[in-house]
Amino acid sequence: MTTRNPEVPTLGTRSPEPPSRGPVLASLYAGLVLTVLSVAAVYVDRASAGLLAAHLEAGYPSYSASEIEETVGLWTIVLTTVGALGVIGWVLAIWAVRRGVRWAGWLVGSLFTLGTVLALYLLTVRDNNGETGLPMELGLVGLVPSVAGLVAVLLMWRARQPVRRGIPA
Repeated sequence: MTTRNPEVPTLGTRSPEPPSRGPVLASLYAGLVLTVLSVAAVYVDRASAGLLAAHLEAGYPSYSASEIEETVGLWTIVLTTVGALGVIGWVLAIWAVRRGVRWAGWLVGSLFTLGTVLALYLLTVRDNNGETGLPMELGLVGLVPSVAGLVAVLLMWRARQPVRRGIPA
């Protein structure tokens, strides 16, 4: 029987010498930064490259410039809202891991799953014209924070593996 170490968040049975929560927190902070940068990419695109506007113009050649701008604005609101919810999720996960609550692993895993499914949906959702709603570049940028989430989940699940004679079971 192992004793609970409040310094290490896990999902269940742990090895006698649980790993530090430092790498988990590092991946969570990285995810937070990547989420902020992915939202910033939407605004940078809107101000400079115009990938989203060009994508919409190609898909809806009959749209006027004002209609394209309105649609770009709506996508900007949607992506900013998703990013803000992501930031809230990262902050909540960081708080749970830092506090060492027992359910931190389940929270991180659930948020990873939810965030990745949502990012994949936004990457692949089809518009009325049959094309994806977002250009591939912006969709992939939105998926990047999920990599940090996957690392955090793997680190936390690895911490729960029982160890027998120094070898993970």
